[in-house]
This record gives sequence, structure tokens and C-alpha cells, in this order.
Amino acid sequence: MIVLLSILGFALAVGVIVTIHEFSHFAVARLLGIKVERFSIGFGRPLWRRRMGSDGWELVVAAVPLGGYVKMLDGREGPIPPGLEHRAFDRQSVARRAAVVAAGPLSNFALAVFLLWIVFMAGTVGLKSFVGAVRPGTPAARAGLVRGDRILAVGSTPTPIWSELDLALFNAVLVRKTIPLEVRSGRGTVRTLRLKVSDPRALTAPHALLAGLGFAPAYPRLRPVVARVELHSPAARAGLRSGDRILSLDGKPVRSWAALVRFVSARPGKSVRLFYTTPQGIERSASVTLGRARVAGRPVGRLGIYVRVPKNFGRSFFERVRAGPLAAFGGALRDTWSITTLTLRVLVGMIDGTASLRNLSGPIRIADYAGRSLRTGIFSFLSFIGLISISIGLLNILPIPLLDGGHLLYYAVESVRGRPLPEQVQAIGQRVGLALLTVLVGLALYNDFVHFF
Repeated sequence: MIVLLSILGFALAVGVIVTIHEFSHFAVARLLGIKVERFSIGFGRPLWRRRMGSDGWELVVAAVPLGGYVKMLDGREGPIPPGLEHRAFDRQSVARRAAVVAAGPLSNFALAVFLLWIVFMAGTVGLKSFVGAVRPGTPAARAGLVRGDRILAVGSTPTPIWSELDLALFNAVLVRKTIPLEVRSGRGTVRTLRLKVSDPRALTAPHALLAGLGFAPAYPRLRPVVARVELHSPAARAGLRSGDRILSLDGKPVRSWAALVRFVSARPGKSVRLFYTTPQGIERSASVTLGRARVAGRPVGRLGIYVRVPKNFGRSFFERVRAGPLAAFGGALRDTWSITTLTLRVLVGMIDGTASLRNLSGPIRIADYAGRSLRTGIFSFLSFIGLISISIGLLNILPIPLLDGGHLLYYAVESVRGRPLPEQVQAIGQRVGLALLTVLVGLALYNDFVHFF
């Protein structure tokens, strides 16, 4: 089921993003009077087709729903019928051709702004930016950060919840050696700390940021009391029921839900001895063989129980960040710009060695993230689509031949020279672009393989 959701989420996200990208090429070409011969939603064998409009352009729905393409009248692909020379793509001015090509990547950024605007208006619930454990001798400890502090801002960027704090910290690590933090202590005193970074490249590897800085979020402390037991789970077979409280596992006392999760997660498929007490105060024991699951590519143990959460418990640890339509639009623009510049910094960092190459994700990891966001909820999935749309838009606008940015580079040179580059030079550029894309895809797939296996 999880794999199917990941595949569904990936296909839906990429299909929507790439179709909108291609539709933008189509719409601008039609607006400028360029003859479009076909607009295909999807690739491969056509499942349905229809002639549309006075021009008779063909609308196609194809078998593989991962994007689409636009075919325009072009003298480089075949003879142009007499009288239609002025409507061929290759006969247009540089400005007109550039407008058609640029429309695709620009639509990706516009889609991200639109989706994030919806998410901001709906509201984002996140864990408040309180600090939990701080390891001695780490950059966080040397800066003076202590358990119970709340990080209000990184530089000038407010960080009310941890998702925004993670993004702000990652961005700051890429551009500065000393990171200013505005912090409020448990007693309400606000102070400014200086977090010094010695090895930014190590901190930019996946899941390495907080561990390298030396602190963790303050998670809610919950008692290990069962709210619900999954049917046919290891817990159900062991006889656990709602209201039972876990006392110990293999003789080790369990004082919190987090401790229970850590113990179980580290023992997939293992047999453990469980001691618990019923709501009536009766102590019982059972032997249970833990189940197995994969989380972020790693095997983890599963017991099949859910924690009991007291009423109004979440107000102390979670916060809903919500905005009105105007403020939400500003927030969407700000986040789109922030994610775009951050992605560019990471790309540049991977080239000059200041960012880890492990940041490059391939289709397997993207599908995994798609499935997770889809399981979390519709607004989480919309945020995911917005993030991937930014990445696809940014990738396409890079000056690499074969991509939209490569065509724009050729047009820029043509506008300076007064004539197009020789076909031989363009062909060499295409081969170089293909080689670069092959290296990028190979590295992304390698990272996916290492991450999961």
C-alpha cells in the first residue's frame, strides 16, 4: 500500500507539474500566432485524440501520464506548407522564440506560488521551535544554547516552527560561518547567540544539520499508554488493549513514549519480553515478535500501537501558522524565492565543494517523499508539489543545452551575433548537455541507492 501511494503521488505530482509546464509553451505559442500541430498530455501510445480549433491542432492523451509535449510547425523538422512560413517557430524573432521557451519554467514558479498561497491560507501546523537535548562540546553548546530555549529567528528570518527553522538554518550554513540566533529562554529572557560553523559541507548532507550543530527539537513527553491497537499487529497478538501502559521491554523500564519508540524501532523482527499494566492496575507480561517496516529506506521495528494524547496537549508544543489572502500571497512569494535561492546555493556548493553531493535526489527518493506527503494530508502534498515545481523550473532554466535554459542561451548569443550559432556548434552543445544530464541522473540514482539500500 505504501509503495502504491508513493507511485501514485509521484505520478500525480510530476504529471501535473510537467503538463502545466508544457501547456505554458503551448499557450504562449498560440497567443503569438505560431502554429501548434499537437499538444500531448502524457507520452507514448495515444489513448485518445481530437482535432481542435480552426487551426486543426491535435489534442492527445497518451499512455504514460508523466508530463507531455508540444509540437509546433518548424522548418528544421520538415517542409513548411506554402503560405505558413510566417507561423513557423524557427521563422520567429528571437524575442518571440524566447518568450515561448521561457514560459515553461516561469509557469513552474507561478504554480509553486499558487500552491504555497493556498497552504498559507489553510494554515500549517508544526512543532514549536523549542530546543531539546544539547550535546556538550558542539557548536550549539559553545554558543550558549540550552534545553528549553525557543529559537525565535535565524538572522532576520522568523522561525516559529521547526520546519521553518530547519530551512533557515540550512540556508544560513551555506552562506556564513557565524549564524546569529534570536533566542528566548524558559524564563522569557530574549538574547542573541552566535552559532559558529566550521565545516558547512558536512552539515549539508541529508539529516546531518542538527546532529552536526549539536541540538535537537524538544518533542512532547508522553506516557507510554496505548490509545489504539492495530488489527492483526504484533501488539494485538500479544493481547495489548486500549488503556494499557507499557512498563518495561526486556527488563528495561519504559518511562516515555519516545523511549518505547526508540527501543522498538531498533529491533525489527526481534522477539522481546513485554511487561504492562491494564487500566484496572493488573500487571501482565507477554512475548512478542516485532514487525518490520521501512522508514527513509531503513528497516525499523513495529509493535502496532498508537499513543494516548491528553486533551489540549498539543497547544503547548504545536502551533498553527496561518495568514489572510494578502499576507499568504506575500509568504508564498517569499518562500518560493527563498527555496529557489537555497536550491541554487546548493547546486553551486556541490560544484565548488561547499555542499554535499548527497543532496541530489533521484526519482526513487522523490517518489518516497511524494508518498509520505500524500499520507500526511492534502496540504502537505500541495507543499510537496510546489517544492518539486520549483526544482523542475530551476533545472529547466539552467543554461544547459537540451533544456529550456540552453535554448535561451543560444537565443542570447544569436541576438548579439545577429544570426544563429552554426548547426555544428549547436550539435556539440547538445552532446555536452546530454553528457551533463547523464552524469546528474547517474549521481541522483546512486544517491537513491545508497539512501535505501
